[in-house]
Amino acid sequence: MATQPTVFAPGEDRLTEKELRALSPQDVLWRHRSVAGLSDALIMMVDDEMLNIEMTQAFLVEAGYRHFVQTDRPEQALAMLRKQLPGVLLLDLSMPRVSGLEILSSMRDDPVLRHVPVIVLTSSTDPQTKLKALAMGAMDFLSKPVDPSELGLRIRNTLAASAYREYLGQHDSLTALPNKQRYRKEVADVLAAAQKDGYDGALLHVGVDALGRINDALGRTVGDQLMQRIAKRLASCVQTESGGELSSEQHNPMLYRFDGDEFAIVVPYMEGVHSAAAFINKLLEDATVSFQRSGAPELFVTCSVGVSVFPTDGMDPDLLIRNAGWPCAMPSRRVRTATSSSRRVSTRWRRAGWT
Repeated sequence: MATQPTVFAPGEDRLTEKELRALSPQDVLWRHRSVAGLSDALIMMVDDEMLNIEMTQAFLVEAGYRHFVQTDRPEQALAMLRKQLPGVLLLDLSMPRVSGLEILSSMRDDPVLRHVPVIVLTSSTDPQTKLKALAMGAMDFLSKPVDPSELGLRIRNTLAASAYREYLGQHDSLTALPNKQRYRKEVADVLAAAQKDGYDGALLHVGVDALGRINDALGRTVGDQLMQRIAKRLASCVQTESGGELSSEQHNPMLYRFDGDEFAIVVPYMEGVHSAAAFINKLLEDATVSFQRSGAPELFVTCSVGVSVFPTDGMDPDLLIRNAGWPCAMPSRRVRTATSSSRRVSTRWRRAGWT
């Protein structure tokens, strides 16, 4: 028996990344880490010959790079790396006191430094030395004397690959929204600012009701399309609050993909819980998606919202996140009420706000 296609309400089924990445003008969007912006990366150079450093930097300045840190004392390299993490390290291998291979070995054992991309600049032609450096984590090699054009291209490619890897590690692949790791970091930053300046804020978790049953009945592809459409609607709703009454001086409301059927929103500032009521009602309204299969009645997918308010509900990030997400984890969610602590939000009470 042929499967009937699922037809969503008018609108795009596949959403562009540009439409979904609308909420963090500072640093989380890939478009701000594009090739055109890589010239802002910090480049660190370690070589025991200062003349080599000066010549390399002159090449890179001509190629458009602007930010550098360097040392001709390799024994200071690790301390400098920990103080100011570079976008790429240009490392000589043959140096007195501390060799480039020793620096690579120490970086590999460091949980932070191991992720710094390293380009080795060496006059050595020994293939075993190159293999050893690659095994220790070096990403690329350049032979001395360095060709300026090749140096610029190798650095550009290394920075672009590193930035894209970082982007993938911090964003959800389906919706292109910042992921749970970014969310937890933002929560910690917002709570620190709120505690310092003495204002209130909230964490909102938006769960898609009965997504598992939709996946089981209609297939994962339909479920993924549904999540993309809801992500787009939530992103548009959150974007309208940027710079508004729910923004602090340092932060704007931001949307994240928290889990399989769950989104999260950080509201960094509010003047009492009632100031966020209209925003929550709009979230619930905009997140309602309808779809239909041929010969079947139109179906509506709704969302539940959980809320944790700080400092009223505490200042511990894990506790606030857990309380906000609790309503979204309830197994019997349909078109129903969502609760967090003593607060209640419902699709039936959109116009009434908080109860």
